[in-house]
Amino acid sequence: MGILLFSFIRDVCVINSFNTMNREYIVFNEDVSYDDIIESLNAIGKTKYYNTLSEDIFSNDLDFHEAIIFEEIKVALIAKEKNQKTNVSIRNISFEVIKEKEIVPEESTQSISRTSDWGIVKTNVNNSTYTGSGVKVAILDTGFDCDHPDYKNRNISRISFISNSNQDDNGHGMHCTGIACGYTDSNKTQYGVAYKSNIYSCKVLDSQQKGYQSDVIRGVFWAIKNNCKVINISYGIQNNGNRPYDIVFERAIKFAFNNSCITIIAIGNDSTRKKKQFKALCSPSDCPTAIAVSAIDKKNIIYEHGNRAYKSLSQNINFTAPGVDIYSSWSRSSPSRLSNAKKTGTSMAASFVTGIIALLWEKHPTAHPQLIINILKKTALNSKNWLFQDVGHGLVQAP
Repeated sequence: MGILLFSFIRDVCVINSFNTMNREYIVFNEDVSYDDIIESLNAIGKTKYYNTLSEDIFSNDLDFHEAIIFEEIKVALIAKEKNQKTNVSIRNISFEVIKEKEIVPEESTQSISRTSDWGIVKTNVNNSTYTGSGVKVAILDTGFDCDHPDYKNRNISRISFISNSNQDDNGHGMHCTGIACGYTDSNKTQYGVAYKSNIYSCKVLDSQQKGYQSDVIRGVFWAIKNNCKVINISYGIQNNGNRPYDIVFERAIKFAFNNSCITIIAIGNDSTRKKKQFKALCSPSDCPTAIAVSAIDKKNIIYEHGNRAYKSLSQNINFTAPGVDIYSSWSRSSPSRLSNAKKTGTSMAASFVTGIIALLWEKHPTAHPQLIINILKKTALNSKNWLFQDVGHGLVQAP
């Protein structure tokens, strides 16, 4: 149920009290039945289930369950108890056990220097006649500043899976929201792309930008159930170059894609390019169905700490976008208490792509997601100084 905070804001808070310690995913083959999943969970001692397909995914009643079943993607999340066995043999039902991943903050920089709209110009947003009107955009991050002056009279829906408030107490969520869906500051400097889109803010990270994979998955499902057309995930889990993509994330992102929703993900800020120290794409940007985004600066130079696609892991970057010294909104509930600020990182670039895809959905409301991506490929700009493993198809352009 919604609480009217101010015009057009709906706020729902859901605390995921389901045991966050030592959780594991049971990943089944995609052709198994619900009865097979139940039989498997019973065999490892889990008899109290919570099914996202038949029950309310936003229930606060998770403490009374031993497993969350994401039936749509054939995955169950369990709280593993001491000495519990998960390698049991059950008829011909095969499954893989994967430990749940924890999200930790990545390095990026923030400044309070003068305003700048170079990213808006670089991506041709300033010349676009589209506004993202009517398009639902989901930002899964640190939340939203509900009283921010730049967002008066906007259509905003909010939810939290980690605390009793969606309020952004970090600033990262507001910065990404601002680039993708904001408009102008008090001085009328434009920093946002899809400024008439409908904002769906889902708090999955705390004030330190920490969180759990399952809350992100639930955020994806929440976005799908609200018919969002694009999802922004501007964080991840560092990959040291020795593991393939995460199957749980991939199934959730693919489920979104099959429901006409494109997921945009930042590739991470773990490299030091001047020393030729290149890190692989972070998870879940390395998922095949994800749209992975790198960052460039005003002079078209690849962001110094941006990661690189590892061919050995079959990784791909799809696009690049402005990500250095990017001006946007900030949260006044953050430690700095600023309304606006500059920030650098691949998160900012992913947010530009998120907003531009919203513009494309406005222009092509009945299109298949792949057509939207293909249009973005055709219109992207490239440079002879760029490598495909750094920028993919090139610099995105607004329609």
